[in-house]
Amino acid sequence: MSAVSPLATQILDAGTHAERANLLLTAPHGLLLQGGAAIFEACEAVQFGVGGDYVAAVVATLCATRAPDGALPDHHRARLEGMAQLLRQVTSLPDDALIAMQARHDARLGRENPDMVGTPAYDRAWAEMRSGKPSDRGAP
Repeated sequence: MSAVSPLATQILDAGTHAERANLLLTAPHGLLLQGGAAIFEACEAVQFGVGGDYVAAVVATLCATRAPDGALPDHHRARLEGMAQLLRQVTSLPDDALIAMQARHDARLGRENPDMVGTPAYDRAWAEMRSGKPSDRGAP
């Protein structure tokens, strides 16, 4: 892991993904920019890919070239808002629902998380997403 960030340590020490999501949502963006690599790696180390993706979205947004009027590019703003919305959902879901949400997120990105394969909720949600069952598209 890169240089240790206090937030990265808190991510590693948190007991649930809901706690991790809350840490990320309440962290100043400057802190996420400064410790982005270490925080991203901490999220990945605890199989919290949604958190890592949020950190990446914050860093990409803060580093994006602005429009002449100073506005953020629409695609960066939309991605950041979408990732923040996912994290807000994480703060209130039980662990099995979070695991299934992570599987659906991974399936959309076309990447399977080898550390979560074998977890019943992950495998079930992954298989359902890959089969294209419409019942899985609306649930978190």
